Amino acid sequence: MKPVLLLAASAAVSALAFAAQAQTADAAVQAAERAEKRSKARLETALRVARLGTFEWFPATGLVDLDARCREIYDAPEAGDVQAADIFSRVAPEDFDRVVTRCTEVIERASLPDADPLGERISLDYDFLVPDG
Repeated sequence: MKPVLLLAASAAVSALAFAAQAQTADAAVQAAERAEKRSKARLETALRVARLGTFEWFPATGLVDLDARCREIYDAPEAGDVQAADIFSRVAPEDFDRVVTRCTEVIERASLPDADPLGERISLDYDFLVPDG
């Protein structure tokens, strides 16, 4: 009978250890989620203060996903699809070649076998034309 009791006690200790590991993992996930929320909040504040917008371009579809500030900057509708061609048509002539060249380089790298499946993030500063001049 003693081996059965010892086995039961060992199983209970293992269950407690597993529960403690699960709690530690849950705490780590929660801490990571809180850190991500803080990071996003800081980014949103910085973008708002600097009056900047962001957009994501999907070359395969020709569409761009603009945040609210970028939609305001480009005078785009509050919702709905926006064509990349509409955005590129607004790039100032003196910046156009540089912007197109940089974007083309990124698209070419994305087609390589070792390309990051999530795509490449780039940051470009350029002037653009506004409807009211």
